[in-house]
Amino acid sequence: MEHPKRILLVEDDVGIANVLAMHLRDERYEVVHSADGAEGLRLRGLRLSGVGLQSFAKNVVIENCTIESTGIAGVYVDGESSATLTGNKIQNCSEWGVYAKPGSTVTVGGPKAQDANLIVANTIGIQLEGVGSVEQPVLVTGNTIRNNTQDGIVASEGAIVTIGGSIDGQANSILNNAGNGISLFDTNTYAKIVGNTIEGNQEAAGVYIDGGQADIVGNAVQKTALGVSTANREPNSLWEEQRRQRKIPSKIIVSVFSWKV
Repeated sequence: MEHPKRILLVEDDVGIANVLAMHLRDERYEVVHSADGAEGLRLRGLRLSGVGLQSFAKNVVIENCTIESTGIAGVYVDGESSATLTGNKIQNCSEWGVYAKPGSTVTVGGPKAQDANLIVANTIGIQLEGVGSVEQPVLVTGNTIRNNTQDGIVASEGAIVTIGGSIDGQANSILNNAGNGISLFDTNTYAKIVGNTIEGNQEAAGVYIDGGQADIVGNAVQKTALGVSTANREPNSLWEEQRRQRKIPSKIIVSVFSWKV
């Protein structure tokens, strides 16, 4: 039995929401509509064809859902929206599994086994643009991010992010992606990368840095040509091609790195 395709529509203008919902239903989607910012919305145990959060959708929790999308992303977070993703399977998205834009806040995973997301077979697993702060970095912990057709995780445009951690359950498994395991771009982008398994990613590096800064400690980087690469190379990932077209200058600073082979 085929499960219905559901889309979460967050739009505070009722007229616009009705028009969008009508078109989506014509395409045989089941529409879940939330108006006025979706404060505290919880989506649990659903099969969804994408979640798009805009217009101040605060404190949205997405848990134990299966999400596939042919749109921009499985989970798209923009504006001043905030979301926590736990226990989801985000797969087969034609572009990004998770895409967070400047001004938004997102937490992906957590230290408990039930918090872990599986982010698999998308183009880019997770894209983080200009999100997080020194006081409140974006947290990506405890997930499996594998078999995406480009990079596993991309942070850019000044994103500040913690990937993994030293406490049990915080480490991510970033495996067998066709690009780099983790890529950092642009001045003021910073990542703390701790304790992860980064294995079998098929591009040059487990961690690729072009303009960002990173503290990289205690990761198991295996079956990859280079543990950490800071050299320019030909464009491969979706984001890098866009970066090169805009001619963003690169600046490379690596403060600490170590890895186990």
